[in-house]
Amino acid sequence: MLRETASPGAATALDLCDSLYLDVLDNLGAARRAIGFKDAVTIRAMMGMAAQDMQGCDEQFKKVGEKNPMDRFDQSLLKMSENCRALSKMI
Repeated sequence: MLRETASPGAATALDLCDSLYLDVLDNLGAARRAIGFKDAVTIRAMMGMAAQDMQGCDEQFKKVGEKNPMDRFDQSLLKMSENCRALSKMI
């Protein structure tokens, strides 16, 4: 779905998701740096925050009653986040 063809509610949700995905990138970068320091607590925290942001994107689409065009990516990133949090317990 392109933003130009989206309903007003979906366009607003896409704008918010864009902001949330920037936060996800920041959180993933912080988690990556924490790996170098073997800082498992920070890794888990950053991956948890990334997961919350992705879920926040999904919630925006639910609020407006639209299908999230990013759902496939959100689900993949959520699984990656869960795996990273589990692996961080081994550090």
